[in-house]
Amino acid sequence: MLKPVKLLEYTDYRLVVGFATPSLAGGGCQGLKEIVIVDRSEYRLGVAKALGAIPFRAESGELGDFLQERHGSTQLMGMPVPDSDLYFEATGVGPVFQQAVNLSKRGGRLVVVGVHKQPVQLDLVNVLIRELTITASMAYPTEFPKVIEMLESGQVDTRSMISQRYSLQDFEEALNTAKNPESAIKVLVNCQQY
Repeated sequence: MLKPVKLLEYTDYRLVVGFATPSLAGGGCQGLKEIVIVDRSEYRLGVAKALGAIPFRAESGELGDFLQERHGSTQLMGMPVPDSDLYFEATGVGPVFQQAVNLSKRGGRLVVVGVHKQPVQLDLVNVLIRELTITASMAYPTEFPKVIEMLESGQVDTRSMISQRYSLQDFEEALNTAKNPESAIKVLVNCQQY
């Protein structure tokens, strides 16, 4: 999961499609200009706003127009597109991935961190026209020491990421809470408490 962080620059405008706490935390510690979080859940968008992101409710309007208002626009084959630098696709939903590709500017970057359970079609001509860089990333055991170091040093504030804490005795309740995106971000089960 740390690989995409190497793609970031301090001047980047970043869009995370689908609330992804690791993506948001990574952006915060990298000092990016602005992070826009797109999600359907008002609760998650509220948490994103509290973490310093700009929230956008997925059903509230045209994402491309919103991004052009926030980040400006640039031309791609005579058509305006958002001047957003980097998209994180964290939903695992094919049409959302396609939307991120279609909104990308020339030289833009797209990082896929959402797990797609169904194959997704990719129009390579669209990728070529945009000179789009697409990267995928998952967490790997070799990255754990760096993540632990970031947590210990305070580079990442996890307090707002963990929305509920449960003892092992309340495991079933914790699972039910975690299923509801309107009331949970990350649910922690403390296996030392029973």
